[in-house]
Amino acid sequence: MSIEAKRRGWVAEQRVYDLSIRSGFRVRFATTIEDGAMKIDVIIEEVPIQVSCSQKSKRQRQTLVNRGVVPIVAGENYTDELVISQILGALGERVPREGVEPTQGVNLTSF
Repeated sequence: MSIEAKRRGWVAEQRVYDLSIRSGFRVRFATTIEDGAMKIDVIIEEVPIQVSCSQKSKRQRQTLVNRGVVPIVAGENYTDELVISQILGALGERVPREGVEPTQGVNLTSF
């Protein structure tokens, strides 16, 4: 994998992470073991997510789903609204934490 491909992948993962936080969901990056062995990039509300820049093949998507991993596409050509709709679809009936307004900005200097 080229350095540029890794950078695009990291940017997509960071985007899903940021949009999840702003939407009020509990989110964390996957551990090295989760990422390497299970192809999980982020975990949102305990739902394992595999983030990619472009749509996976039907076979690849089905393999992920069979493992309990939800594929989300967050490439540069996908709007924030489309990425958020994929996140919401992955979470189903789950709702954001209480006290956090959806899409509320996070000020990292306040931590």
